[in-house]
Amino acid sequence: METALEIRNVAKSFGPVRVLNGVSLSLGRGRMLGLAGGNGAGKSTLANCIAGHLRPDAGDIRAAGAVAMVPQEFKLIPQMRVYENVFLGRELRRHGVFADRRTMIRRCAEALARLDAAIDPEAFVADLGVAGKQKVELVKAVLFSSAVLILDEPTTVLNADEAEILFGILRTFREAGGSIITISHRLQELTTHCDEIAVMRDGDLVFHGPAAGLSPQDVAEKMVGRSLDRLFPALSPPPPDAPVALEIAGLSSGRAVRDVSFSLREGEILGLTGLAGAGRTELAETICGVRRRTAGTVRIHGRAVDIRSMRDAQTAGIAYLSEDRQGAALLLDESVTANTVLASLRRYAPGGFIRRAPCERAARDYAARFRIRAASVRAPVRTLSGGNQQKVALAKGLDTHPRIFIFDEPTRGVDVGARAEIYAFIHALAAEGVACLLIASDLDEILGNCTRALVMRGGALAGELDREAMSEAQIMYLATGVN
Repeated sequence: METALEIRNVAKSFGPVRVLNGVSLSLGRGRMLGLAGGNGAGKSTLANCIAGHLRPDAGDIRAAGAVAMVPQEFKLIPQMRVYENVFLGRELRRHGVFADRRTMIRRCAEALARLDAAIDPEAFVADLGVAGKQKVELVKAVLFSSAVLILDEPTTVLNADEAEILFGILRTFREAGGSIITISHRLQELTTHCDEIAVMRDGDLVFHGPAAGLSPQDVAEKMVGRSLDRLFPALSPPPPDAPVALEIAGLSSGRAVRDVSFSLREGEILGLTGLAGAGRTELAETICGVRRRTAGTVRIHGRAVDIRSMRDAQTAGIAYLSEDRQGAALLLDESVTANTVLASLRRYAPGGFIRRAPCERAARDYAARFRIRAASVRAPVRTLSGGNQQKVALAKGLDTHPRIFIFDEPTRGVDVGARAEIYAFIHALAAEGVACLLIASDLDEILGNCTRALVMRGGALAGELDREAMSEAQIMYLATGVN
């Protein structure tokens, strides 16, 4: 078999932290490799070394042609239009001088259509949701010829239909002789679509072999190096007479959120799901004052509140974990400590002066509690893996001592071991009486953690399902409007 990519003894460190321990791997032409591993295992670092974004400290990488990479965290310029982002640095020109705007828009539109993405090439990236931004990154990669295509968590923000469209495109790319490395925590995708699987743990390649015959459970156990018996904690529904913590009545925000009403009890984990663009995140943002409320009321413990900003929400006892951790939840160039206390900084600054020792003590306590892997709590959050960044974002919310916690895609880009930890954390909060709203596109996450689920469609509430009625089929019926 002709080799498309050859990696030999690649090592990489960031300061004193060793991330890759002499990794060797080869990939044949026309093959799709699924790369799995826990957060901090070295997957993204290896991918960035292959793509030329990082220089290895040692080792050799050879590719039989160009390498394109779709990163886990978007590298887009929000103030520019979609087609301008796609052709940035590779602008088409007429007569070698003038930008050929018309051709770039047409080619971008054709590539978006192949992805079945209803996105205007002339739209500003800032106006797109997370799923839309992901598709723009995909267009950047597939529009230009590459021998090797690397995708880092490409389906995290896609629903099942969108993910299937993506893998159809990848199969076409593979059949034309292209080679693919796809990194994912959705292990079912890897075992279903890939020709071979590689597993990393703590900077080492611990497995590389055919995908045939491997189950997601097999891959998960290779990732953590032990048997995984249970992912979701046992369900503990709140008592029927538990007080209502949050009551939403007729809530609207333009056309994005339309006349939504529901209640959430103390100690409950309530699921909120629907297809991409259904209005789930927009609803959370409206509750928290990030998005302007045009109608409706919000009551917390029976008292009407006027929430117009995230600070108002925190004062009212609401914590919100955004689905866009790098764009909205964290300051990437600031330390773990600074991010941990960011939302609760006033508590650490009596008289207007920040007391650094209590801040660092709190950050170390949360780092130990959530098993955050970082060189120190003074390390910039940018240097952490995606899963560890997510844990810092959770710590930031928890440090506000909320009575209501809204989790928007809390396990996006998080490995199976960290997912189990995050689920246990959410259930522990509920056991303490905190009201939890869990927003997720992964239906297993809803079915495994929630005793009740709300389903949105087109900005409105399409239905509510109790535990007995909850199933993947029933949720999809409501989400799609097809019965």
